[in-house]
Amino acid sequence: MRAWFHEYGLLTVFVPAFVPIIPLPLKIFIISAGALEESPLTFSIVLLAARIPRYVFLAWLGSRLGADTLPYLRHHIWELILLATALFAVLYIGVRIIHDRRLSKSRPIVPN
Repeated sequence: MRAWFHEYGLLTVFVPAFVPIIPLPLKIFIISAGALEESPLTFSIVLLAARIPRYVFLAWLGSRLGADTLPYLRHHIWELILLATALFAVLYIGVRIIHDRRLSKSRPIVPN
């Protein structure tokens, strides 16, 4: 867990806080952020950056649709799956780019 947290940083907290999928264990990553002495300010900013858009969307959806929320979601399931897949692809590519840049900066340049 320590290597994973050092490798990806607070992204390990952002993803499970942003994505409302039940198997993602947010509490484990929150505890490991505290155990690995992450800055409380940085941690709070990342957690807010993940939670605010999620809950704003859920509040908007509930206020717009009310009791019709579940029928709407069932009717548009394929569009939502496509949107989730596209979001996953964009986030995955973004994480890979950031991760590769981090690795290239941490590698020492060896002259020939």
